Amino acid sequence: MSLTKTITTNTGYDATYWQTTRMDMHLDQKAIWVYLSGYKDKAASKAGLEPITTTRITVKRDNLTDSGVAGLMTKIRACVGSIEKVI
Repeated sequence: MSLTKTITTNTGYDATYWQTTRMDMHLDQKAIWVYLSGYKDKAASKAGLEPITTTRITVKRDNLTDSGVAGLMTKIRACVGSIEKVI
């Protein structure tokens, strides 16, 4: 899963292409941690370059109103501008 949104990282560089690189389910916390890696652009990602940054978004199970992957993507798109933690 990927999405396009320009976010200036704490390094001062803009990441415009975000790709899901990892997802962890935490049953005890009823949450899914989604890790997004930000790249300069899609070409940089496809070329295998290192991401500018990686960030984690926490999606609480109670907040998923849609079903399956579509619901998760809706929540990720809504949260991607407010980064919880930069790895």
